[in-house]
Amino acid sequence: MGILVSSRMIPPKLKSNRIPRKQLVKKIQTGFNKKVTVLEAGAGHGKTLALRQSVEALPNQKWCWLNLAEDSNQLTLFWSYVLESLSDFLGNEKEVAFDNFQRSLQEGNLTSFGVFLLEILPKQDIYLVLDDFHHIIDTKLVASIDSFVAAMPDYLHLLLVTRYKPAIYLGQLLIEDELQYIQEADFLITPTEAKSVMLEVGYGNLSTEIQDQLISKAQGWLGGLQLLLLSGDFSPTVGADTSEKKIVFDYLAKEILDKLPKIEQNYLIHTSYYPFVFPELSCKLFPEINYEEMLEKLQKQHLMINRLENKEASYVYHPLLRDVLIEAFIKQEAAEIVIQKKQAAEVFLQQSYFDEGLSLLFEVEDYQQIMTLLLERPQNLRTSFYIQQVPDDAAVANIDFAFQKIFYYYTILNYEKLEQLICALEAAFPALQEAHVFNGLLALLGVEFIEVEDIRLSPVFLHSLPLNDVSKAFLFLQNALFFYYKNEFQEAILFVEESLSLNRKGKNPFINYFCETFLAQIYEEIGDFQQGLVLLERTYAKIEHMSADARVMRNYHLSFNLTIAGIYLKKMELTSAEKALQEIAQQQHPHIRASYLYNYAELHYLKGEEEEALAAVQQLELTDYYQNLRIKAGLFRYMLKSHQLSIGKQEQYLEDYAQMNQLSISNRLFYGMLLLARNERAKALKMVDQVLEISRRERIYFRIIGADLLKIDILLQMENCEERIFQDLYHEAIHYGKENKILCEFFLYKKELMILFNRLGNRICENFEPDELLFHEKINRLICPEEKTFLSKRELEVLRELTKGLTNKEISAQLFISMATTKTHILNIYRKLGVSSRVMAVEKARHLKLLE
Repeated sequence: MGILVSSRMIPPKLKSNRIPRKQLVKKIQTGFNKKVTVLEAGAGHGKTLALRQSVEALPNQKWCWLNLAEDSNQLTLFWSYVLESLSDFLGNEKEVAFDNFQRSLQEGNLTSFGVFLLEILPKQDIYLVLDDFHHIIDTKLVASIDSFVAAMPDYLHLLLVTRYKPAIYLGQLLIEDELQYIQEADFLITPTEAKSVMLEVGYGNLSTEIQDQLISKAQGWLGGLQLLLLSGDFSPTVGADTSEKKIVFDYLAKEILDKLPKIEQNYLIHTSYYPFVFPELSCKLFPEINYEEMLEKLQKQHLMINRLENKEASYVYHPLLRDVLIEAFIKQEAAEIVIQKKQAAEVFLQQSYFDEGLSLLFEVEDYQQIMTLLLERPQNLRTSFYIQQVPDDAAVANIDFAFQKIFYYYTILNYEKLEQLICALEAAFPALQEAHVFNGLLALLGVEFIEVEDIRLSPVFLHSLPLNDVSKAFLFLQNALFFYYKNEFQEAILFVEESLSLNRKGKNPFINYFCETFLAQIYEEIGDFQQGLVLLERTYAKIEHMSADARVMRNYHLSFNLTIAGIYLKKMELTSAEKALQEIAQQQHPHIRASYLYNYAELHYLKGEEEEALAAVQQLELTDYYQNLRIKAGLFRYMLKSHQLSIGKQEQYLEDYAQMNQLSISNRLFYGMLLLARNERAKALKMVDQVLEISRRERIYFRIIGADLLKIDILLQMENCEERIFQDLYHEAIHYGKENKILCEFFLYKKELMILFNRLGNRICENFEPDELLFHEKINRLICPEEKTFLSKRELEVLRELTKGLTNKEISAQLFISMATTKTHILNIYRKLGVSSRVMAVEKARHLKLLE
């Protein structure tokens, strides 16, 4: 969808009786072959009209005009106007530019938007006029324009009209001879030009003496001369004692007003406040006045009123005159001003002047109408900017709008504001709170890391809520979270897809992004990594042209790297995972930092660097994130396998597990691992069979593999297990692992698999398909690098001597090794078998049939 054409794009119309400024125009036109031309002079010097005359020599299809104002001093609005101005030059790239622009959510997205725009502009001479550029002073915006100017090609020419020296950097352009600077002295009219002005406006019959006096008072200032002529007071004493031209001419402007009929004074004062005047606005404010007749009267008096080009019936006041008129306007009663602004806003909006109308509503703080208007429009960068401006205490009155604010706070990682807003909504809408509508929002957005109450709302109920489609989409996404935690992943996918469907009309970019990344997480949990990667790559393609250092886009990139790192880790693509994690290594936001530490710890466990991994876990323990039982289960399984999980932590986990009503598959699998570590093999076997039943039903491939391997571990420690059971379990794990390139689970159970491979030999691969056999060989290389066995030859010798009950001294003598070496071998045996005594080592070795 394109952006509505703004009145800001309309250049001033050339008057038939314009004063020719041949020398000035020629000097301006000599800069047309340079990248930047600056026209700097105070108000009323004729900068705009001189430039308008200058560009008249160019073909219409080569130049465009943008009138800036105070509100243009915003990164978001400035670039939206520039895009509108240049849109006609974009050709086939127009939709690409608008699509990129509209997917952005707030001003931080556009730091590099100008540079992106340059890449798609055609290679032809284009002249972009930025009138009233002195309004541009915002630091971020200036930096953005600096980047734009530095990257400008030779065929793009920027023409800046300003009252003061521009805030942007022009030094490099000056060095490169790419700058034409027209200063105030160049705009001063000559006596000859001044007399031409007097002749054109009907004062050519003044005496030479009076003309010379007026020219002397004007001091070359075109606007000043016009004001002097309009005042009709040609006394030689007026303004003679002051050099402050503005004071003199403000006084003269007021003198003009005083001499006008009351009805004309009133009309000027009450229409001056608005960006421009047009018939519908005039009719609303002055229904008894004939618009055309009034404008004709004012023009006959040669007031500084200019007609907008391409809008024959629309007019703007010269800034000098408008400033004085506004001073009179704001002296009215405050209540009366509010009424008039609301009336004007209504007309601007009716005539599709959205920005002008909305700005007026903000001035009178009519937030209810603002929120209604913004919710009616698809969200894009400009509407998102306005959403930010509505105070939170006003937003709470409109739940649909409040959800938009929630989206914004999430994108800039302002969790404190986000939490406050959700709590305020709960208080403002108790009926919805009672219906559990808000339940889980904080968990969904990553504010809370504890398990949430399982309240799953039905699609019928969600559709019946008195909310718009975007808000419903958000709630469908929230409820998908509950199904996710309940291990009902197929149902979670259906809820996410319904969220996407509801959002098609509103086109909220946050909803689309969150849905797609959450779907990728679901597919990661299932083990369908290919589908997850496709989603992530598609999502990333939508934001790849946006600035990576902006607040919003930084969050998107962080989220992307965290999600894709998780997939790479499960595929044991550790180099790619480490590269993704490096992108977020310096991020200190608590939520992002905690997620990084979790993935960083897992990376080092999979690299076999257990001490580095434990250090990361210890840092994570200091965060709230660590309190989530799912997080503990994910890390504790590595710690248990590495003999780093203390008995105290094991006991605390079991206690927490017993108190939980809602347990993920990962929690149940780790619970089974703990039961096995405590030699409660029957309980562990029962638990793993339950997990297999759920995982097979829900098609959770990743957990099927983990459960199969855990069951193999349990059965290896039990007597008289049939060989066929091992073969079937391993075959199932290989089948799903091969399909989705899942390797991390096989690495976790490498010791048990080495024992299994030693016991069954090639029989483990019976009935394997060729691709399954290749995957088995890949696993074999992963867990048995360089033909290493579970226990070394010397460790097996020491183990056999332990079965005889020999002391360390006797073992050393028997094997002809030192006492220190014997102790080292025994400690290695304990570590590899996961035991802490000679008796336990011998017992486990017999269970694992290591002594046969």
